[in-house]
Amino acid sequence: MAVILEPNSLYIATQMLDEDSTENFHWSFFITDAAGDIEQHEWNMVLGKSWEKYQHYTISDLQATSGPAIYLSFTKLSGNWNPPSSDILQDSLSMVFEERTDIHYCRNRDKGLSCRTWVTKAVRMFVQKGWLFIPTREAWRAIEPNVIIRSRLAALIYLDMKNSQNASNFTPSYGLIDCALDN
Repeated sequence: MAVILEPNSLYIATQMLDEDSTENFHWSFFITDAAGDIEQHEWNMVLGKSWEKYQHYTISDLQATSGPAIYLSFTKLSGNWNPPSSDILQDSLSMVFEERTDIHYCRNRDKGLSCRTWVTKAVRMFVQKGWLFIPTREAWRAIEPNVIIRSRLAALIYLDMKNSQNASNFTPSYGLIDCALDN
């Protein structure tokens, strides 16, 4: 099933990490431009290796299931999203963890570094650089719990559909965190 994202938008997306878990998710960003072209940005393990790094992709046909990956949620951070050029964005995202990361993912986890902490630190960087406006602490604090709750609910729905042999009809959760509202 095709995933439709709005143009000129920033989304935090989650995927299932374990086929039967409602607790562990892979976090990434999806960014769309005015034409609706989609880029995915993530901190992820290098395929076939035991280390991880910042990676980005252009996606022409975003599907709810892509190979073994099952997208659970796409949470749009609405409001004032004014990204820089793709090159500047990629350079900045590649430096989110700076020198604190280790080449091996197990040592990164021991340091509390993961795709989730990379996304939350990147959102903070977006705000500091003026690319995203989040007006209140309450709006800032709502982002991570909102993504987690939305992902857990979507995982429960997916697993229920899977147990009923109806998983092919699963649609990811779409959400909105309105960062432009002053609570």
